[in-house]
Amino acid sequence: LFSLSASAANVLAFGGDNDLVRNSAFSAGSFAKTSFSVELWFKSDAVNRGYLVQSANSSSSSPEQKIRYSMRLEAGGSVIASYGGNSSYVSAASTSSYGDGNWHHAAMTLASSGVFTLYIDGAAVATDSYSEASGTRYYTHSLYLGVLTSTSFSNSSYFKGQMRDVRFWSVTRSSAEILANRDATLTGAEAGLFAWYTLDQGVGGGTSTSTST
Repeated sequence: LFSLSASAANVLAFGGDNDLVRNSAFSAGSFAKTSFSVELWFKSDAVNRGYLVQSANSSSSSPEQKIRYSMRLEAGGSVIASYGGNSSYVSAASTSSYGDGNWHHAAMTLASSGVFTLYIDGAAVATDSYSEASGTRYYTHSLYLGVLTSTSFSNSSYFKGQMRDVRFWSVTRSSAEILANRDATLTGAEAGLFAWYTLDQGVGGGTSTSTST
């Protein structure tokens, strides 16, 4: 079971075996279309490959045509962000290791120009260029934190470590905004903020099996 660390600023700890956060109706096709941003804080020793955030199809109908996005930590510590659908995919990978047991901030953004960027600790570390394929679909997705999942296979690549302050934006956050605000506490009323998971609810040092926000 995942737990909240017993500290002044609680975080969500994932055990790496069966822990995950799920929102089964996160996006009704409006998020991750044309432009978006996802950012979060994580800490891990990166012994195993683990997914930080991932969208998954809510149904098995034409899964290959639907848009998907993810950020994962590879064994060894590199961070890889990916986005795309319908045979058009992009990815951006760090060349440095961040599985060092320290807190790091990771963000991925897609601009309306198609530029896909991965940021680590406020600095752009990799980019790619996305071009939408004809027939790409934008439907309701389930949101997952801490696991790789799909309608076609069982959960795998569980994240082992800690995570906090996961933010979803329906706009492209600039490099200056990411750098300046990664440590800032949001009010929840910021322009373009689509969803925000602080991951600090529950009882510090205890299990959190039913916390929903």
